[in-house]
This record gives sequence, C-alpha cells and structure tokens, in this order.
Amino acid sequence: MSIKNISVSELHTMTLQGKDLLIIDVRTSAEFNRGHIPTALNLHGSSLRSHLSELPPTTTVAIVCQSGGRSQLACEGLRREFKGLSNVDGGTAAWIRAGLPVEKENKNMHQTSDSKLRRQTHLVAGIMLTTALAMGFTGHPAWFYLACLPAFGLMLDAITGICPMTLMLKKAPWNSGAA
Repeated sequence: MSIKNISVSELHTMTLQGKDLLIIDVRTSAEFNRGHIPTALNLHGSSLRSHLSELPPTTTVAIVCQSGGRSQLACEGLRREFKGLSNVDGGTAAWIRAGLPVEKENKNMHQTSDSKLRRQTHLVAGIMLTTALAMGFTGHPAWFYLACLPAFGLMLDAITGICPMTLMLKKAPWNSGAA
C-alpha cells in the first residue's frame, strides 16, 4: 500500500467530518503528555508492532510524531498493514503552530508511573553493576562482563530512547498500567 502525506489542516478536517480515522502518535509518552492531537492514541515506535493485532486493519490511519520524521519511518514499517495510511506532514509541531486544539494529560498521573518505572530501571542497573564489581574484585574477573549489560542498556536508551530493561520492567505484574 502507498503512504499518503497529509497536512494538519487535512487531518483536522477529517476529524471534524467524523471519518473512520485512527490517529497514532508514535512519540514517547512524555512527549505525548506535553500535548497531543485530540483522540490520538499513543503507541511509541518501539511498542507499535506489538499492538497491531488490537487495531482494525481496514481503518484509515494517520501517523503523527513531533515533526514528521519518526512518523514517516513508522509508516514505512506499516505500509502493508493498513489500506489508508497517512503520514502527517510537520507532525504535532505543525498542528500546534496552526492553532489547532491540543490535549494534555494529567501530568501528575503520568509522571508518577514514568518516574516509578525509571527509578526501578535505575535500581536494577545499580544492583547489576554493584554485584558485577563486587564479584569481579572478590571472585572471578569474568564477573566484570556483567557490568556491560546495564551499561549497554543505558547507552542504548540515551541514543535511541529505547531501554530494554524498562521494556521488561513495564511488563512486570506490579507495573500493569504503567505508561
């Protein structure tokens, strides 16, 4: 299927006309919470594929991000999944510049779940690093290699915004419903 680029004014018109439209915002939850297009569903790029089975395949889908780059990449990956797939030119930034309505999430609710998850990630990384160093100095030096795992995860998170440990902790039973 082909990917169509639409302007924010076209998207706004489609929402006003009540078209069968699904708007997927592929930004992080923190970006989404600061302001998003009303009715948009937040599925960060890293979790998008895992939620495809929950989305109706015949729905017209508009993918949006901050400026249009990440949404274009998401569209490339989803071009076979949806009949009517559109990339929103200029993204949320263009939507805001056009003066169109924006919704903001309750900051306290989302900051709590995001910061709780971030603290858990840091705790596990710290435990792994401390254990690796203690075992490396008192036991076999091969334990130092364990320190590479959290270090790699933290670097990956800093570069891509995807943290494997956070993704695993998100699925833990005590984090059900965490953003």
